[in-house]
Amino acid sequence: RQVLAPDAIPPIYNPVLVPASDAPLDDDNLVLGVDIGGESHAYPVGTLNGREMVNDEVGGVPILVSW
Repeated sequence: RQVLAPDAIPPIYNPVLVPASDAPLDDDNLVLGVDIGGESHAYPVGTLNGREMVNDEVGGVPILVSW
């Protein structure tokens, strides 16, 4: 039995990135981190639980973050 229709959860195409010091996260929040070419991005697991995919670019490399 399928609960959601295909493509019912849209990915994030243009994530809003902020410095870690400005991120609205508690110290114990989990993040999925990516570092490519010295550029690092962190994606909160709480957000990924609801959206599941993020299309982004890190260090000049297009990536798909999936949870």
